[in-house]
Amino acid sequence: MKRLGSTGDTIIEVLISIAVVSMIIGGAFTSANRSLNATQAAKERDQGIRLAETQIEQLRAALKNAADITAIAGFSHFCMNATTLVVISAAVDPEINNDPLNASVYPAGCTLNSGNTTYTGADPSIPYYVSVYHDTNPAGDQDLYTARVRWDRAGGNGREQVVVRYRVYSL
Repeated sequence: MKRLGSTGDTIIEVLISIAVVSMIIGGAFTSANRSLNATQAAKERDQGIRLAETQIEQLRAALKNAADITAIAGFSHFCMNATTLVVISAAVDPEINNDPLNASVYPAGCTLNSGNTTYTGADPSIPYYVSVYHDTNPAGDQDLYTARVRWDRAGGNGREQVVVRYRVYSL
């Protein structure tokens, strides 16, 4: 006479194998999710770097014109929108680390996203807030421009920023 169940798996063995498979799938999901977040963060940072470099290039082009130098020298906070100077209100200083990222601080020309054809490559729902700070050296022989691009990370995981400095020496 054969015993029933002597050749099959017990419920304990099945539960253990389900638990092992669940842990493997959970680990794979966690790893894939971290990789996806790291890729998104790198993409956003690359976009921020490109925007800051664009600000410096536009500033460099504007500084070749004497009239533009005089106009830029009059403002401490601004951004470059193509060839136009956009002034950021001096009443709200966007250089403070805990500034609010919103349109009351950054004018429309200083709030960019990848929906703009010039700045493609990142999530179009993420606005990038751009400002350039002009600091004159007390000695008067050089000007320091600091281009800063800030954004809230996708998924609400905090705030990032990129800072690029450009020094202009007087001859």
